[in-house]
Amino acid sequence: RQVAQAHAVVAAGCALAEKMGEGTAVVMGADLNSIPGSGVYQLITHATLAASHPHMQHCGRADDVSMPSFGKLGGGGADLQLTMPLASAYAAVLGQEPLFTNFTGPPYNFVGTLDYIFFSPGSLRVTQVLQLPTEDTVRLERCLPSSRFPSDHLPLFAHLAFGESPPHVSRLLPTSLVTSADNSPS
Repeated sequence: RQVAQAHAVVAAGCALAEKMGEGTAVVMGADLNSIPGSGVYQLITHATLAASHPHMQHCGRADDVSMPSFGKLGGGGADLQLTMPLASAYAAVLGQEPLFTNFTGPPYNFVGTLDYIFFSPGSLRVTQVLQLPTEDTVRLERCLPSSRFPSDHLPLFAHLAFGESPPHVSRLLPTSLVTSADNSPS
């Protein structure tokens, strides 16, 4: 189901960008509940997912998911295609996805990346992303959420620009920009 849902959302965004004309960018921030290397991630970043991929087995039949404007979507025994791949902002800057955006304690004990900012690489460039805390920093309070990070998912931030990235811009924004806000009651 996640693969079919991701296909529907990204296909809609790509179709809208194509309708708006050349140079129109696609940006998608998402909690995909899917790790890098999953079928959802592969579909979004490569614009294709083979029908034989293990995550397609759970996609359902094509008539299980539909959107009036885009027809039937889903596994249905055929490869899924998108008109354009999207790139990950964090992978573009760091060379890989962050080690984690979700860090839970018992009973799940999950540490991994589930959240992303994707963009159309032909139209946009990433100039900066927010530096995420280290595992040691998160472990100071055992897991997420914590007093410093009040969600079980870390906040992501990417500065995107049309054209080339200026070479003098720092590509990582310090985590303190997000965590230094005064949280005391007014």
